[in-house]
Amino acid sequence: MGRPGAPAQIPDRWASLHTDDGASFDREVVVDAGAISPMVTWGTTPGMVVQVTDAVPEPASDQGRARADYMGLQAGTPIREIKLDRVFIGSCTNSRIGDLRAAAEVVGGRRSPTACTRW
Repeated sequence: MGRPGAPAQIPDRWASLHTDDGASFDREVVVDAGAISPMVTWGTTPGMVVQVTDAVPEPASDQGRARADYMGLQAGTPIREIKLDRVFIGSCTNSRIGDLRAAAEVVGGRRSPTACTRW
């Protein structure tokens, strides 16, 4: 409550969703989000993804090689050295409109020299 996208009121049925007293868990997972590198796609599908600190991987198939060729990329090229001439901001994982609006605000109207202006 009190946060963008959060419900104005907590639904009554949520009150019944709690951990039982004395419950045990198989494991507890703690993730340091600050230690996670941003991810980028280097290819033509969301599955062709690496950390921004990685390099273009060696294609594992003829199809992977064809996609890397299509993108004009060589295996081993550090992602940070790839000149961005087109950028797509989107979501394949159910992001919220607020997330996309925040990303658009970061871009702030800037354009790539070869940005598409017609869809």
